Amino acid sequence: MKEDKSKHVHKNEAKVNLDPSKIPVLYTNSVFVSSDDYGVTLDFAQRVGPTADQTIVSRVGMSAEHAKSLVKVLNENLEKY
Repeated sequence: MKEDKSKHVHKNEAKVNLDPSKIPVLYTNSVFVSSDDYGVTLDFAQRVGPTADQTIVSRVGMSAEHAKSLVKVLNENLEKY
């Protein structure tokens, strides 16, 4: 098997190795956000066929501080489009 050597460099110069064969891309068309005094949880979901049912495909939890940083980075990226 060929090793994937693709790397992503972020502003803080962290190097992240990404092997697409081991980390699938999960599609989401909705997200549920909940928070408390300790942080934020994002539940990413997909609609099931033509129904109103949703299936959670991934859950991500983070501190409120990290969530604010995520919002900033997302806004910066979306401004490019």
